[in-house]
Amino acid sequence: VAKSAGELISGGTFSGSLGQNVLDSLTEGHDVRGSWHFDEASGISVLDHSGSSTAHDMTLVNDPSRTASAVGALGSEATIATEFEAGFGQYGTVADHADLDTGDTFTFIALIKPDDLSTNRVLVRKGSGSFEVEILTTGQIRLNKAATANIVATTNAGIVSGNWYLIVVTKTGATVAIYVNGVAATLGALTNNTIVNTTDALEIGRNAADPTLDFDGVLSRVAVLGEALSATDVLALQTGRTLYLWDNPAADGWDVAGALTVTLAKYSPATGAAYLPEIAVSAVADGTYRGIVQT
Repeated sequence: VAKSAGELISGGTFSGSLGQNVLDSLTEGHDVRGSWHFDEASGISVLDHSGSSTAHDMTLVNDPSRTASAVGALGSEATIATEFEAGFGQYGTVADHADLDTGDTFTFIALIKPDDLSTNRVLVRKGSGSFEVEILTTGQIRLNKAATANIVATTNAGIVSGNWYLIVVTKTGATVAIYVNGVAATLGALTNNTIVNTTDALEIGRNAADPTLDFDGVLSRVAVLGEALSATDVLALQTGRTLYLWDNPAADGWDVAGALTVTLAKYSPATGAAYLPEIAVSAVADGTYRGIVQT
């Protein structure tokens, strides 16, 4: 059982694991247009986990390989990711759909491990005029209006080859934020350009106009939202959530005789190292269990 931060979870004698993938949990109360895990063991399809009424499954082009993921990244247990090699025309493509046209308000999320930054590397674009996110040779992250103009770049992202990073880019009008591993990056001068909807496919890891800028590295999670996530939402992606357990037999009719056991393991997306959060659970005289699990 796992709900959004602040929700109440009701149940009887509870024994289990709370470790829902945090990107999946974004479907609760957030405008997720597409969410791809890149953890299929084989094949050319990457399933869309957004929960949209229309599934926007991705097609992998030119057979990118599977490799090890950051174990437990974003709260999942997936150990498979997809590796793209620049120069081989490898990328992911999702057919055009109104769901993927976010206009000038959006969030782009990617869990990545770049392998080669000898040239700029494009993470996402949807044709001319769409939003485009790229990693520069300097390790900065830049948001562009594709084939039109640069909007803004970070000054302190420090992206280097061989490390895992959770990248989040948000825009709503002239307000832009770029986060690296849950922390808002310092931005340089911003020249606002309005992002427009297009009829092109959404492409991950590809710049159709200049294939030398195709992404070279590993992708483990990618999502597109039709809203600009808050800094609190972004931090939750990196560190997990606060989950509240509240079992009230009088209100909910559950039998709470017995012990309440909570086991929660989370992982660092940057290192893959496991850690256990603090857990506090208590029972009061009327048999009501109240607890807070702080991840």
